[in-house]
Amino acid sequence: MASGAPLITPDHLGPKVDITVWICFVVSGLAVTSKVLTKLGRSQRHVRLANLELDDYILLASWAFAAGQSISVSRQVDAGLGDPISVLPRDRVESYEKAGYAAQLLYICTLLTAKLAGCLFALHLQPHSGNKMVVRGLMAVNSVWALASLFVIAFQCKVPRTWAITSDQCINQPALWTFVEAMNGATDVGLCILLCSIVWALQMAKSKFVLLAVFAARMFIVIPIVFRVVYIYKADASRDSAEWDPTSKETNVAIITAILMNVSLILTCVPFLKPLMENLKPGWSTSDVVRGVGYNIMPGRSTIKSGQYAMGSVISGQSRNGEKKSPMEGIKRTDAFDMESRSDEEVFDHSSSRLKM
Repeated sequence: MASGAPLITPDHLGPKVDITVWICFVVSGLAVTSKVLTKLGRSQRHVRLANLELDDYILLASWAFAAGQSISVSRQVDAGLGDPISVLPRDRVESYEKAGYAAQLLYICTLLTAKLAGCLFALHLQPHSGNKMVVRGLMAVNSVWALASLFVIAFQCKVPRTWAITSDQCINQPALWTFVEAMNGATDVGLCILLCSIVWALQMAKSKFVLLAVFAARMFIVIPIVFRVVYIYKADASRDSAEWDPTSKETNVAIITAILMNVSLILTCVPFLKPLMENLKPGWSTSDVVRGVGYNIMPGRSTIKSGQYAMGSVISGQSRNGEKKSPMEGIKRTDAFDMESRSDEEVFDHSSSRLKM
């Protein structure tokens, strides 16, 4: 049987976009699932839905937006993304424009919800009042940025065909996306610095630097942001010439957008991965972990290891109500720990009674 035409050619790059988009989406989906399962707790008896917090639902919404964006890009591929625009009929070009229009809006929604989930995580770390105000201010900035971006993108082309991004009736695309991505990068860097400053005050030893490294990794989001802006400028460079081919030149933009969007989701989930939580667990109070970070203590296991005790607050020398505590008060066991763990004596007595029977 004769082999068919090559799947990917210089004049048919759509499959490359599809493969990249869905690989990125699956990886981010695994990260989101791991975070949610960690919050639910892997109890031997039942799953605790009550452990899910607002940031978990926002992150799930972000993943849903990412799914919609990925589907929209696949619709673009079906309509001709990666193929020369000269070979596409008008109805397919219009389908390409509408799918791209939806993908742009869903891209902003995904980024916003991922950022808000990260900000809520910062609030769960019980920062000082000054840092709380900064976190809330950052949430407000993110919301204003997203709303402004959505409004401009929604009306980027002349009404009523606001989706006609290949026409000459649209605003300057490189200028639009330079503003959007500049604010995207600035808010991510701000969140990274804020999380690192909060974690620096945690009562941890070596584990503190592990968490600092995890949060500092968010700085790397700037790299795909820069590449995305560069590819947008390249795709729009020949707009005024007869050789302009948006459906072919947008290929790299679609790929880097998928990478950027899903990396943002992954970086939001990384602090919740179970191996990291097990490493950090001794430095947190059980109630802080269950309520804020989300690691559920397993029945019959204690968080006290190597002489370390669960602390009353994750912030050094400060209780949850803002009162200063003496160093000795800081090592009291919390009520949540007493309720959710069993002492070694109870386990020993239970085992002895079974042997006597």
